[in-house]
Amino acid sequence: MISEAMDSSRLFRGIAGAALAVLLLLTVSCSASGSLPGQGGPLLVSSEIGPNPQDPIYVSHLYRLDLRGTVREFSMEESNYSPAVSPIGDRIAFVRNPGDQLWTAPVGDLSDAIRLTSSSVLEPTKARDPVFAPDGRSIFYGEDTGDFPGDDTWRIVRVWLKSGKRSVGSEIYSARPNPEVSPDGSLLAYSTGSEATSRIVMRKLSGGSQTIFPTNVPAKSLSFSPDGKKVVFLGSIDGIWQVFIARADGSYARQITDEQMSVSSAVFAPEGDSIAIQVGFGDEAEIRTTDLNGNGAQTIEYPGTFVELTEWSRKRLFLVRKVLPRRRQVLVRVFGKGTLEVRSGGRILKSVVLKPGPRTVSYRRVSRMGNGKGRVVFRPLGGLPGAVTISLR
Repeated sequence: MISEAMDSSRLFRGIAGAALAVLLLLTVSCSASGSLPGQGGPLLVSSEIGPNPQDPIYVSHLYRLDLRGTVREFSMEESNYSPAVSPIGDRIAFVRNPGDQLWTAPVGDLSDAIRLTSSSVLEPTKARDPVFAPDGRSIFYGEDTGDFPGDDTWRIVRVWLKSGKRSVGSEIYSARPNPEVSPDGSLLAYSTGSEATSRIVMRKLSGGSQTIFPTNVPAKSLSFSPDGKKVVFLGSIDGIWQVFIARADGSYARQITDEQMSVSSAVFAPEGDSIAIQVGFGDEAEIRTTDLNGNGAQTIEYPGTFVELTEWSRKRLFLVRKVLPRRRQVLVRVFGKGTLEVRSGGRILKSVVLKPGPRTVSYRRVSRMGNGKGRVVFRPLGGLPGAVTISLR
């Protein structure tokens, strides 16, 4: 089980809490790998650039890949990989070389990065595969405690951003666990076992009980759909890793790819209607998007080589399309299930649970409108709220 353990000497304690109730239309990149509901944004990858006469060493950079072909690089001079973006899109977590340690920074300004972990000669560790909890307050990641290259000894660690407190898993794994958190924050999924015997474990974060995700093949690298009802995972068929999709309980599993090279990553789109996959490794790697049946594949170009796909970003949580003050109506589009509130002067004029899609929300009349400003607040299931200011006059 994941047990509470403080390790203040290895953590930075002055990080501002990532769980601020920040506003609004989330403009960044993305999933996590933990996919949360929203309007789809860019894919988040790391890729190596080099060598060249001026720099004979390969350096890994972080990129946002727009589906239309636009490539945007996060500004940096260091070698960074394994990126993940917070649920409200304000911070990015990543692993930095040299040292293979976990860092976090404001999105768009990696010069203000802060190291979350450290290593020593007596206790060497390497971080990998960070993923934010849906409330944005903590990060799960895999930690390799092997003493030498090839000595893979992994555990799962959870670190809280505000306090610096760590929960260190007591179980040891022989391969990367690739932790993933369900959108409602109730389950931790991770991989255990060798390539030939790999299985996915589902652990309840409250209470710690766990089950083995049922599959008929070796399985790893599970990713939840934004509504938590479906999962995609990698299953080994004759030694080649393919993508499977199933219900969250493992039922109705079916294979949706038939690749000649192994798939190394599969993540849901924030809308939940498609996935992005990485096929192959090194110079032969391809990144594609497909529907949930593996059809309609679109290849996404990326710079460099040795790419690693980690998330499909969420661009927006919800969108206010129009305000009709005379009718006392707000026209919105929400990208996941949650509660929407119309507020004015500290009063709730309307509170309603909405499913994804365009919606018309009617709010009650108030005798005094103050400055005429109001707020539309959307609280997604299991995630942080977003808000936007509107005029009610």
